[in-house]
Amino acid sequence: MDAADLMAVALLAEPTRQRLYLYLRERQEPVGREEAAQQTGVKPRLVAFHLDRMAEAGLLDVEYRRLSGRVGPGAGRPAKVYSVSSRSFSVEIPQTRYALAASMMATALSAGGPAADGAESLQDVASAVGESLGGEIRGRGGPGAPGKRQSRASSNSSDTSRGCSNPVNGRCATASSPSCPCHIVSSCAP
Repeated sequence: MDAADLMAVALLAEPTRQRLYLYLRERQEPVGREEAAQQTGVKPRLVAFHLDRMAEAGLLDVEYRRLSGRVGPGAGRPAKVYSVSSRSFSVEIPQTRYALAASMMATALSAGGPAADGAESLQDVASAVGESLGGEIRGRGGPGAPGKRQSRASSNSSDTSRGCSNPVNGRCATASSPSCPCHIVSSCAP
């Protein structure tokens, strides 16, 4: 995913542009500004602005043709017409892992006593989980695979010192099983 693709797709978040784009997709042929304005109920100058913005971003193709049917001298200047670009866009949105965040918070809260600093505890847990997940990615040959480092999580002898009431092989289940929020939170938080 590159920034230009993301910005192009983000243009469609604006309702007027989205209506214009959907109308052009529906038509499946080049459309002039006047026609687009009539069909979407937007003023022609505003339509021109939005169509040109989408064309600059690569969402639309632009060509010029005479819409009046007249030819030769005195036929007037060709109109600017727009059609949906054949260019494809690829945008990836990172997976949100609320269960993992909840389990780290539960582990951090259960690890510290009444006088413990929750933010520091959470930072320690997050670092350990991040190192563990990074190690898993390196083990699969993902990004950063060549770099073999001793992770902070594996250098700790046991996560029971962090307050995990259900360690698996000396490590908190939070780091090894982030798929089920109920299971994770209940297994790591008393």
